[in-house]
Amino acid sequence: MVWRSPVAASAPGVNLVQPLAGGAAVLVRAGSPINKLIGAGFDGPIDAAQLAGIEADWHAHGEPMRVELASLASAAAAEQLGARGWMTAWRCCAARRPWRRRVGAGSRRRC
Repeated sequence: MVWRSPVAASAPGVNLVQPLAGGAAVLVRAGSPINKLIGAGFDGPIDAAQLAGIEADWHAHGEPMRVELASLASAAAAEQLGARGWMTAWRCCAARRPWRRRVGAGSRRRC
């Protein structure tokens, strides 16, 4: 199933959103930083034929496909992407506000 944005007629670009293994391949327009496969693997392994079709769609639009694979994605999804020639690297980014407090004698410092 391919979802086409209702604003596609008024906005220049492609506007393709294709679901894949719990995520979506989003192709907005050439060169957009939003263009990527994101969330794939949350529902288990990736359908190889469906991924090949998505890659072909992106290639037809002259856009390289980028993948953001979450650390909670299925390990099978990472293996499948690696077998297709995708380079996989795990990245964990967590952010929080710095917490400062005075540490007195006998107190334990926590980060």
